[in-house]
Amino acid sequence: MGRYRGATFVRQWIPRVRLEIVVDDAHAGPTAWAITDAAKVGDVGDGLVFIIPVDDAVRVRTGERGLAAIGESPGETPGPRRAAAG
Repeated sequence: MGRYRGATFVRQWIPRVRLEIVVDDAHAGPTAWAITDAAKVGDVGDGLVFIIPVDDAVRVRTGERGLAAIGESPGETPGPRRAAAG
């Protein structure tokens, strides 16, 4: 049992999910909006979205840096990635 703002409640552990998503600055706002819109149920603990700067990114396999490493080129609209058949 617990108390929150004067009300007694039964504590229930809710599974948590952590997403780490890197997008260019132009897509940061729309991405945050999409996550909050999909995750919001109106309960305490709905979650938080942090928008923080990323100085650089390096794709380990190829050594690509910056937008090339995250699969975006300036002005490109992100879309679903499909695995190559084979």
